[in-house]
Amino acid sequence: MTVIVRGDGPAGASAAAAAARQGLDAVLLGHGRVAPPGTLEVLDARATSALLALGWYDAVVSRALPCHAVVVRWDGDDYLQRTSLLTPGGLGWIVDRAWFDPLVRARAEADGVRQVDAADAPVTILAAGKHSPGERRSLGPDLVTLTAALPTGAGRGLRGRLVVEAVEGGWWSAVADEATYAVSLTLPRASAPRGTSALRALWQQASRQGPAWLPHEAERLMPRARPVRSQLSRSTDGPRRVGDAALSVDPLSGHGLTLALEGGLRCLADGYQQWLVQQADQHAAAGEALYAQAGFDHSLWTPLT
Repeated sequence: MTVIVRGDGPAGASAAAAAARQGLDAVLLGHGRVAPPGTLEVLDARATSALLALGWYDAVVSRALPCHAVVVRWDGDDYLQRTSLLTPGGLGWIVDRAWFDPLVRARAEADGVRQVDAADAPVTILAAGKHSPGERRSLGPDLVTLTAALPTGAGRGLRGRLVVEAVEGGWWSAVADEATYAVSLTLPRASAPRGTSALRALWQQASRQGPAWLPHEAERLMPRARPVRSQLSRSTDGPRRVGDAALSVDPLSGHGLTLALEGGLRCLADGYQQWLVQQADQHAAAGEALYAQAGFDHSLWTPLT
């Protein structure tokens, strides 16, 4: 049996590698895209079992920076140190998608996965991201995240930590590894202006009024804007879906990359769709409770069903 996976990000690579490890002929379709350096994400400790099952644990952990703490000021005046915001798995590692994605593709190839440039072919597994067509169930508000990267020295001792602070209408966050200090502002999509000039003006104004830990240099940068939607695909016909094509979650969870790896492992097994629904329900409930703690506008933040 040949398993054809469209989308060569972490979800697609893990799905193809899992199929190859089952003795199936696995083909990974994609373009080998590489994220810009400094595209940092937290891979939480729950991913350990998936990394071990895939045989990727040593390769990833030897390069990733351990995440020592999540420092939060969300619903009070004091900063608190937590093991996570939305997930029970606790802390894991800070990874840069600029090296993580090529690494997992290379590991999948070492497992026997054949990689080809995206082509027309009957697809077994769809891992083409959150823009994949099909009906979706919303799990939370539509968001926009503005992100800028600075040298890690700007982090003022925050290396190896994730910092999250609620502000009026949204939140700031920051994470640093050995090379990069990435800072982000996340807002409801309805309150974010359109156009490069308007977004930069918003960033500059918000930076001037931002948290004390926000580097002054951030104000001069041009942030990258990306839409963020927490959604569960309702599509059950056609190819199995994995990663953001199946379930996308907001950046507060620190869980999106873990879900991509776990979903890749599970997607050909019985009960996969039920597992997705369970993960989606847990995420939606935790996210709604967390937004309520910070007093966000109910009309913008309550998930749609």
